Amino acid sequence: MLKSDSQAAEEAFLSLKARLDELPKDELTTVNLDAQKAASAMVAMGRKVLQPEMRSRFAKLPQDEFDIHNIDDLETAGLAAFHATVELLRASVHSTEARVPVTLIDQASLIKRRMLDLLGYHFGDDPDDGPEIRSIRQGRGYADLASDLLRLARLYGKHEGLIRRDIKNYVATDREEAQRLGREILALVGEDRDSTHRSWSLYVRRSLTLLMDIYGEVSAAGRWLYRHENAGSMFPSLHLLSRRRTGRQTEQPDTPDTADDIEIESPETD
Repeated sequence: MLKSDSQAAEEAFLSLKARLDELPKDELTTVNLDAQKAASAMVAMGRKVLQPEMRSRFAKLPQDEFDIHNIDDLETAGLAAFHATVELLRASVHSTEARVPVTLIDQASLIKRRMLDLLGYHFGDDPDDGPEIRSIRQGRGYADLASDLLRLARLYGKHEGLIRRDIKNYVATDREEAQRLGREILALVGEDRDSTHRSWSLYVRRSLTLLMDIYGEVSAAGRWLYRHENAGSMFPSLHLLSRRRTGRQTEQPDTPDTADDIEIESPETD
């Protein structure tokens, strides 16, 4: 387990910034994984493939089939992506927490829990609504809370005839209150947030796009090179790596508060 240097992460980002800025917006990846875990895993993977024996093996591949710069750039791209996620976290905290009253969040959270309990009980295994209910449960942050309330209000409207008979969790005013509170939170947070938040959100997408491109090349070549040596375990998918927990388990959130407290962990092998 290695401690990353926040300065090294920032320098990695700056070294790749021009390359990131060149990526076309319409070709950027959609962030559907834990960006920080993915970046951490790629830093560890980048250090692994730079080991002399492994790098020399990749270097034997024909240059017109594999660009060895992918090996050299993987750790740097991982550090750059990590830096972007940390800066996005900072921007999110600074752009939202001070503007949304705690009393508003408490009220909204209470209604969300009650509506989720009701809908989960009646429709948690529904093939259409079940996945959306599970998605709402996973929402984090103020913008997600606002969006979740509006989604819950829509589901209430869809099933009004049935849910009104629930004597435990149904409150007649919840649908209207969810709509009102959701819109109020969105107004405070700002759907597009401030320019700093938008900028770092875009750089997270840019850095992940580059990281996925580089690791895609490395993992494809690695699975062939090590095809007789448990290659699937050595070069798992980035989505799988981003879901894995490695090292000790703690009560702390997965995302550190600052770049000075980054913990880079090595990917698991079977």
